[in-house]
Amino acid sequence: YSGSNGVLGVSACSSSTRALFAGGAFGPASGSSTNTIEFSTISSLGDTVDFGDRASGQYKYATGSVASTTRGLIMGGYDVPTAGTVNNIDFLTIQTLGNTQEFGDLTISGSSQGTASNATRAIRMGRYPTNNVIDFVTIATEGDAIDFGDMAVLNEYDGRSCTNPTRYVYQGGSSSDNVMQFVEIATTGNTQDFGDLVVGRRSQASISNGHGGL
Repeated sequence: YSGSNGVLGVSACSSSTRALFAGGAFGPASGSSTNTIEFSTISSLGDTVDFGDRASGQYKYATGSVASTTRGLIMGGYDVPTAGTVNNIDFLTIQTLGNTQEFGDLTISGSSQGTASNATRAIRMGRYPTNNVIDFVTIATEGDAIDFGDMAVLNEYDGRSCTNPTRYVYQGGSSSDNVMQFVEIATTGNTQDFGDLVVGRRSQASISNGHGGL
C-alpha cells in the first residue's frame, strides 16, 4: 500500500526533488479506486501532499509510470468502472500542481506492465493480457506510442523494469521466472538476454541509480 489513501497498484515516478504517487485501488476485492495524485519532497520528512487528479475522472490502477527531469507520464492500466485494460497515456509537469493532461495512446492496451525511461525516451513491455509487444514514446513530445520491437522471452505480466541513461532491463514476470532481458533505449529492436535473477519473482521492486528523472 502507498500514499495517504492506503491503496495498491499505485503509479510512482520522480525527479531529483519530488516523488509523485498516482491512482490505485482500495484493495483487490473492493471494486473501487482513486484518481488522486499526491507528492512528497524527497529531501524532507512528512506526509504526502495533494498534487491534483488524473484527468477525465480516470480511476485506474496497475498502470505504468516514467519521468524525465520535468515531466511524468502515466501509461495504461486497469480501469475499474469498465473492468478492462486501457491504452491511454497522461502527463503532468512534476514541479507544478494540477491535473494530468492527455499525452496520447499506447499501441495496445494493458496493465501490470514494466515501464522505465531515461530522460528522453520511455519504454513499455510486459503486460496483462499477455503480449510480447514493446512500445515507446518520446517524453518531451505528445503523441501515440510507436512499436519498438518484441520481447524475445515472454515474461507475461507483473515483471519489473529499470534503466540507466542507455539501457532498459526487464526482470521476472507473472510465471515467477528468473529471466532478465534488455534493450538499448536509443535504438529499436527485440530484447536480448541479460542474465538470470537469483530467484524467480513477480511484482517486485526494481530500481537503479540512474533514471529519466535524475
